[in-house]
Amino acid sequence: MRRINLNVKKNKAHICLVYQSEFPEIGEIRLFKIYNALIKNNFNVSILCKKINKQGKRLWFYSGRDIKLNDISSLCPSWILKEASPFNPFWTWAMLKLNKVSKIDLFIVRGMRLVLPTVAASRLLSCPVIADMSENFVGLAKLAKNYNKNLKWWQKQIRNRIFVRILEYFSVKLADFIWVVIDENKKRYISWGIPPNKIEVVSNVPEIEYSLDTENNEYDSNIFDKSEKLIYMGWISPERGLDIVIESMQFILKKIPSAELIIAGSDRGQGYLSDLKNLATKIGISDKIRFIDYSTPSDIKELIKNCCIGLVPHRINELTNTTIPNKLFDYMAAGIPVASTPMKPVERIIKETGAGIVIPCDPRGMAESLCALLIDKAKLKEMGMNARNAILKKYNWEIESKSLLQSITMLINK
Repeated sequence: MRRINLNVKKNKAHICLVYQSEFPEIGEIRLFKIYNALIKNNFNVSILCKKINKQGKRLWFYSGRDIKLNDISSLCPSWILKEASPFNPFWTWAMLKLNKVSKIDLFIVRGMRLVLPTVAASRLLSCPVIADMSENFVGLAKLAKNYNKNLKWWQKQIRNRIFVRILEYFSVKLADFIWVVIDENKKRYISWGIPPNKIEVVSNVPEIEYSLDTENNEYDSNIFDKSEKLIYMGWISPERGLDIVIESMQFILKKIPSAELIIAGSDRGQGYLSDLKNLATKIGISDKIRFIDYSTPSDIKELIKNCCIGLVPHRINELTNTTIPNKLFDYMAAGIPVASTPMKPVERIIKETGAGIVIPCDPRGMAESLCALLIDKAKLKEMGMNARNAILKKYNWEIESKSLLQSITMLINK
């Protein structure tokens, strides 16, 4: 078990974060934020992951910060770890081994797959476990089974809705505490009979320190006078609705020839990016759509700041109605309006903050709504200001992490 030492004060509890994949991993921002909140409060923290990602080891997101990593790839053959199975005893074994090095006072397990092995370790060590359930895993399994082209036949079988529903139920039932990212998912667990006081909403909001230019607190709205750029940032897959956005661009360009669409993200080797490029070529608007692979967060932040509308065009389904995408808050932090399809959580926040518009899910309707907003420069500026103010006053990690720390303190002091 390799270790990267981190100099932290030892006067606080030792918290072990359990993560099912390689780490650090591009796109896994939430675990960084949880880690950062704990370190700032002088907890002794370590991360147990499948394998240390050497490429990402320099911490592309929090450059210059060291992290104490413990990977279990050296303890057993790689094929055993390829799937982070909820019934894999090697993960429990690794947790017990880590506890011998430094006594663990609390586990926080990221996602559902490793909740049961973590619960097993926590029972043996008589310490609590928090399950960070950031998705509707039944809805996620359905989409993965339908859209993931690389799944083997047996991987598709274990993504059966009934199996995942049972696994998710026992995961939240056996965990000592649960974090969710949005009220809609909390209500879902309450309907399963989970006590409300066992669930805390810890949303995917950004850190002001890294998302906003705090040295220059002036808000520059001049970009809306110079740009007709739309941006989508995030993973690329069919449920993201990007095919509808591309089809809508042909109608937008008839009214606003200077409009441009930027798609910044990765399809994780699934081939959907090629499908979107082919669609743009078929329609004849490939020169108006720019595809950019994931880069560093600072590059992405600059990219967003030079656009005038941030898109959240996801298709409406069981998953998207019970979770919240990071990109919503990333756009808001950059001070640009959000245009989203009517997913319940996103629509609720947009209407509450006045930070954008809700757009239809069909190409023509989407184009009409986006054109109306692109033309109205005053509305763009107003919504952009509303979005940024909402981040500064409410939707930021500095406020959100207080709930996280309260639940941790409550469990450790029990």
